[in-house]
Amino acid sequence: MSRSLFRTGGFRRLDSLPTEILVEILSLLDAPEIATCRLLCRRFDDIVCSNARLQYPIHLELANCVDDHPDHPSPVGVRLKRLLARQEAWKAQDFRKKRQLSSSTVSHTPSASAYRSGVLVFGVLNHTLLHPAIQPQVADILGLMYINELHVLFLHGAGHDLDHRRHSIVDPGGFSDFELEPSQDLLVLWDSYSPAPDGLRLRFLSLHEGTRHKRAKTYDMVIPATHFYPVGGRPEDLWIFDMNSIQLNGELVSIYAVEGHRILVLNWVTGYSWSVPGSSCCTLSKDCLIVANCRCNPPHFDVYRITYSVEPPTISHVRRTNLPRVQEGVMRSIDCKPSPSSHASTSAVSSEKRAVPFSTAPDSAMVVFNFRLRVPDTSLAEPDKQLALLCYTPEILSAVRSHVPKTPERRLGIKVVEWERWGPNSSFFLGDVTNDDNVWSYALYGYRLMLNGTIYDFNPHTVKSATTMAEGREGDGPGSMHICKGTSFEDARWFVEKIQTNRPYLWAPIQDSKVPASTSCFLVDEDILALEDATESNSEQVVITQLTVGPEWDAC
Repeated sequence: MSRSLFRTGGFRRLDSLPTEILVEILSLLDAPEIATCRLLCRRFDDIVCSNARLQYPIHLELANCVDDHPDHPSPVGVRLKRLLARQEAWKAQDFRKKRQLSSSTVSHTPSASAYRSGVLVFGVLNHTLLHPAIQPQVADILGLMYINELHVLFLHGAGHDLDHRRHSIVDPGGFSDFELEPSQDLLVLWDSYSPAPDGLRLRFLSLHEGTRHKRAKTYDMVIPATHFYPVGGRPEDLWIFDMNSIQLNGELVSIYAVEGHRILVLNWVTGYSWSVPGSSCCTLSKDCLIVANCRCNPPHFDVYRITYSVEPPTISHVRRTNLPRVQEGVMRSIDCKPSPSSHASTSAVSSEKRAVPFSTAPDSAMVVFNFRLRVPDTSLAEPDKQLALLCYTPEILSAVRSHVPKTPERRLGIKVVEWERWGPNSSFFLGDVTNDDNVWSYALYGYRLMLNGTIYDFNPHTVKSATTMAEGREGDGPGSMHICKGTSFEDARWFVEKIQTNRPYLWAPIQDSKVPASTSCFLVDEDILALEDATESNSEQVVITQLTVGPEWDAC
């Protein structure tokens, strides 16, 4: 906004307008522009700082959140108060139990679960749906691997009761795993235990109805194993897919196989697909694809852009970004996972209004690369070394959206960004990640991470604010998160050089007194969801403990 707006002349001075009109004008701007208007004059600064309608989008931006229900019945002042309370509660780990819900309808121990955007799905093997000839002992074994019934729980409904739906899966082959995309009302099933020669079998269902998704190009599909390996290059393992083989982001399905050479990206609505070389992949947005590759040293990730303005849509290589160089012979695999996004621009997943008006921003804020390393000739009984590299995504997304695909005659080679140029200032390295394979589906949301009994906050705005407040006094202050100036890892068995980053972040140990006992895992979203298995003398049931932060959270 130009200061010329304040000059006298044939037009009325802008700062002479009534406050109510100025608020209406400023509310049409986005958050960075509203914040910039504070610099114009003292009156504008007072208006922006004192008006909840103008402060709300600014604080949503700082928290990397969006309000995907602008028609929410709560006034904007109430929503701002709750957002600020939640941000402050995170600093003090004010996690208090909201309610404990025991679902008697989930009568069998789940063999799979998934949580995203306030929707929790359990997969169980209901013995009553099995063929009568199957013995109970066999059914117990199958229950560890397969599912024939899904329980969908919408946890963010306006009321206090769960919106619970049960879907029976009728299929002779069986399914073992699933993933959901609530913004698209999508549930995808697949069988990780299908023999490699049979390929990967997928099914696309409506999350609400449990029937074929009306927008899906097909109901069932089989992807041959040859999509992921060169001719004669498929491993001898019987099973080549696992619980992490599929990721969803809007209309895109990312698929990769264990020790695969290529990945597949499928648009489940149109049926278009793209295959590119790599070990694993993830989508940061509908137009940005990240593909990690561990079959070279240094390992790297390629960034691709999907262009929809042509028919059929095309995929173009934006650049290659190198990761730290590993010692020869120790790399086993590398997985990549993004922090979930809300796809707020799509329709709501339920006809009911959600109790929480804000959620994670539409674009993924961070992406994690999970290294699996093993020294050659070590015992198979020893676990793999797991290390994680977390990176910011805004610069990647900006490069994708400003990329102009080159014509074949103008291609001069792949642009390569070395680790030394980007890594130290844009990433964080966490050593000794001992959680299970699926930890990144649960632990990372937005800029926050809960891992190994520790909470991490990588939000640049939060870190800057905490660093400014800590200047001039010793320590981090009582009840606050600790400020760490960077990360480092030095072990000559794994990497060629010491890994050193200098980007600051916040962390704090999880205090046992503020979380429920016997919690088996944390799922971090806008609130925290903890799952427990409660075993009684003659029955087993799933107990869901939903935690949240901040005062007066239940009021809505």
